[in-house]
Amino acid sequence: MLGLNRTMKIEEGELKTAFAAMGKEELMKFANNPFWVRMRWFLFILFWLVWLGMLLGAITIIYSAPKCNPPPPREWWEEGPLVEIKPDVKSDQLKFLKDNEVKGLIIEWPEDSYSEINDDNNVIKLLKVAKEIDIPIALDLEASMSNIWFEKSESRTGFEDYYIWRASDNVNASGSPEPPNNWISRKNESSWKYSTVRKEFYYAPEGWPQLNFRNKNVTEEFSKVLKTFIDKGAKGFRIRDAHILLVDANFENQTPDNSKEVKEKGYFLTDYGFYVHSKTESLDELGPVLKNWRNIVKNLTNNGVFMVKNILDKMEAYKVDGSFVVDLPAQSNVFNKPLFEAEKVVHSLEHIFKTQRIDWPLWTHKSAALPSDVYDSITYLLPGVPLLEGGEAVDKQLAQIRKTPSIMHGNFEYKAIANKTVLSFSRQAPGSPGVLVAVNPSNDTVKVNFLQDMNNISEEVTIRFTSKNFNETNYEIGSKKDANNIFISPRASLVLFYTYQKNEE
Repeated sequence: MLGLNRTMKIEEGELKTAFAAMGKEELMKFANNPFWVRMRWFLFILFWLVWLGMLLGAITIIYSAPKCNPPPPREWWEEGPLVEIKPDVKSDQLKFLKDNEVKGLIIEWPEDSYSEINDDNNVIKLLKVAKEIDIPIALDLEASMSNIWFEKSESRTGFEDYYIWRASDNVNASGSPEPPNNWISRKNESSWKYSTVRKEFYYAPEGWPQLNFRNKNVTEEFSKVLKTFIDKGAKGFRIRDAHILLVDANFENQTPDNSKEVKEKGYFLTDYGFYVHSKTESLDELGPVLKNWRNIVKNLTNNGVFMVKNILDKMEAYKVDGSFVVDLPAQSNVFNKPLFEAEKVVHSLEHIFKTQRIDWPLWTHKSAALPSDVYDSITYLLPGVPLLEGGEAVDKQLAQIRKTPSIMHGNFEYKAIANKTVLSFSRQAPGSPGVLVAVNPSNDTVKVNFLQDMNNISEEVTIRFTSKNFNETNYEIGSKKDANNIFISPRASLVLFYTYQKNEE
């Protein structure tokens, strides 16, 4: 064994000697060797080529990757709030509204839309002032009715088909002419009136003779009206009674409404509510008529607003090829009810946003079920635009929150929480603080756990708005709170900012 160890030690020494590194003097002998000079240059150039290739590759990946373009900015009428003012408002009031966060105005044209425009009309003066101070005005116009051509149409001396005329062979017991069908007005009387001059009935559901928009000359007359008002400074329009612009071409009778609700109300044959008004309201052919006018407005006003005032009961009538031809569909029926029930409001929102697929509606509220600023905290921060009446002041706190990317472009989640007593909804855009709104319509203070009830909420939230009747202590604007332990006062609302927190699967 001793001999073997000695042999191994000798071999290790020999190995160490065999693989000993060369010294500097020995290496320098090869420094100028042509082979090693070329090798060094080759490796040097190869390093920089690889580095440059990696750099170019990274740049190519960056520029060829799909771009996350920011969403397009909202139009003035999408930003809101909008304010509806009276035709006789003073000019200096416009400047006040402009300075108080109002983005646009709606004014009703008080005269026959088809009559000659007088430049001394107060509305025309307001259009001039609005242009000077840069606040857009949309005019509310009545398109469906006018007396302008009626006398000539009645006497058959021109414009004969500008109105809806219908002969009738029906007579009553006294021998007087009877209307040609069972169309009933909202006043629970026949929509037809008899002309002793023309010996025919004319259609007048609102008292005025109704224009015949199946006549292309009539639709062109209203196109001229739009162009004239645009020349005067109008930046958009809202059409009144758009749902009654067209009637059934065959003048068929209305069919009774056999729904349980109608039966419970006890309507009779002579009542408007007794019928389904499919022959006189929101006909399928309405969409192309509106689209033609919409195109005029969009082209001549740099994408101004084109609205209708009525609720869109039959959605398809206001679409062409599946797309809406009206802006800001009105949703005045959601927050004008005598009671505010969180679960029912959620169902209404579900219907609007998912069933009807309206993405940016127009909101109003006139109910006394909750204080006005509580409703404001909802309508300012839901997807869509709040419409205020002239006497209402803009809530500047909510108007500032409304400007955030989360409100203008953010995702939307809504629920009835805390045993379905509290309405809560959140808005969140990437890179921006999320906005969380909660409304307690009950008469008791409610404790809410947002971490449990809402998605993607951070553990800590920041108070940004409380309604005037919110009376919980230590809820000052800017203060931080635990999201799982929030108290909301009776008949009050609360607006919070939060950081997006992705829920664990």
